[in-house]
Amino acid sequence: MTDTSETGATSAKSPETTTTAPDPQPTSDTVPPAVSSAASTAESSASSVPGTVTPTAALPTEGTTTSTTTAAKEPPGPLITVTVIFKKQNFEIQVPDNAPVNELKRIIGEKTGVTPELQKLMLRGSIVKDSTAKISSPPTNIKNGAKFMLIGSAIEDVCKALVAPTPGQVATMEAAQSAAEPLCTKPQHKKILDKGLPDNAEPGFNNKHEPLPSTPLVGVLNHRGEKVRLTCKVYSQELWIATASHTERLPFGSIHTVTFEPIIGHEGYCLVQLHLGKEEASRYNLYWLPAQYSRALRDTILHPPGF
Repeated sequence: MTDTSETGATSAKSPETTTTAPDPQPTSDTVPPAVSSAASTAESSASSVPGTVTPTAALPTEGTTTSTTTAAKEPPGPLITVTVIFKKQNFEIQVPDNAPVNELKRIIGEKTGVTPELQKLMLRGSIVKDSTAKISSPPTNIKNGAKFMLIGSAIEDVCKALVAPTPGQVATMEAAQSAAEPLCTKPQHKKILDKGLPDNAEPGFNNKHEPLPSTPLVGVLNHRGEKVRLTCKVYSQELWIATASHTERLPFGSIHTVTFEPIIGHEGYCLVQLHLGKEEASRYNLYWLPAQYSRALRDTILHPPGF
């Protein structure tokens, strides 16, 4: 008799099940080919649309460098020659025509000893201002052969002006001047004084000393007998001597000393001499200055307040 229990048990077993591993899910580091292809297609399409910026830029590879475009420095242009007149001397200056005005003033400073900060450069009656603009461009339009007038003081002149004569030296000079022939009796001065006291002269007082007024001094005559206004410009270190038609600007540093003496018969007024050099011909004469302001004028020029 055949035992069927084992057979039945065998037949009762369920068939074996084959388990299949699921496909791996894409991670952030793994991009399916289809997605990668789609992304490349989208990027290519975006870059072909005008005005579209690709979000990522290519990084430089080894051996390559990135640089910022820098404008090349303009080479010097053709040289032009200009003339600078200073203290009755002519200085020939050569400078590229595309140089800035500041460079021209720097070269002038090297030639004359007047630093750019102390320069007043005149061209065709106008002051040439500091600028980085080319000298051959507006507003200067400097051309070859141009002539400038330089107003200013060399550093050594400024230093000399700061070392004014001592009171003893001033007294000696005034005593020597008093012992000599009075200036007002000399022909070149007498012809100016003979014009008489100007009608707009301020009252003069002898043996009295006052500070300079805040307004220009009027009623003074220059060496040509013209009425002038005197103004001490302390901020620019200049004495302005203005007539009805023009103004002369004398830098304090160019005035070595100031002397004065009373006008005989009008002791309330002085004849003032500004010594611009050692020779008598270099003295600038002023007539009918009220005597009470004479010392203040001298001290302001030789010892500017705040300097």
